[in-house]
Order: sequence, then C-alpha cells, then structure tokens
Amino acid sequence: MAILDSLCTFSLAQAVTTTAVSTNVFDAGVARELAVSDIEILIDVDTAFTAAGSATMTIDLQEDSAVGFGTATVVATTGAIPVATLVAGYVIFLSIPRNPAGPRRYYRLNYTVATGPMTAGKITSTMVLESFDLTQKYPANSAIL
Repeated sequence: MAILDSLCTFSLAQAVTTTAVSTNVFDAGVARELAVSDIEILIDVDTAFTAAGSATMTIDLQEDSAVGFGTATVVATTGAIPVATLVAGYVIFLSIPRNPAGPRRYYRLNYTVATGPMTAGKITSTMVLESFDLTQKYPANSAIL
C-alpha cells in the first residue's frame, strides 16, 4: 500500500489506448534536480491492457523548463512493455536519473503505444519517496504495534 499525494500524481486510473501524456504535470516550483533525492516513479496497472495485436507501451519521464513542454527532455524510460505483461497489478518503478541539461521545473509522463491501439487499460502513476516491496507478507497472527 502506498499513500498517494495528488500533487505528485501523474495519472489516476488514466485510460491509455493510444499515445498520450499523463493527465497531470508535476510542478517542482523552481528548477530542481529530483535525482538527488530518493524519489522514484511508481507506475501501477489498474485495469489490464488489451489489444487486437501485439501492442507495446513505452513510458518516458519528461522534463522541461516550461509547462508547455516545447523542449521536453526524456530523462528515463521503461523500454517497450508487451501488452501481455500489462496485467492488473503489474508495477514498475522508474528511477529518476540526473538530467545532463541541468535541473528543470516541470515533469510529466509520456505513454507511447506502438503496434496499437490498445482496446482497454488504465494506469495510475505517482512519485514515491522510495521503492518498496509490494509483495512483502507478514506471518499469520502478526501485529504492527
């Protein structure tokens, strides 16, 4: 379980059937290098993706100094993910590397669908302080005090 902050959320159950950018843009307030912290992007498939063929999706983290993203720089990418992998509950952590062009103010995700379109699928993506084990289990009858 993660506690989500609406100001750090790129997509909240966003339907992605063709190439699209995240519903929300993160505004750091001033040009800021996010890579120096323990922040990562948590990408969670809410609803399984389907496609008529062998579609793939690539998710890129983009930065820019202007909210219009006229000169967006891709600073991190997932690489192509096959539609068969994008099942409900599938989670990706995307680390934020340093941007060689220097710190930027605005951040968004770009979802690129190839060999598509997708016929269904939703994603929630947000910044989290650090990755954590979503499969961590506690023994029966254990308690957190």
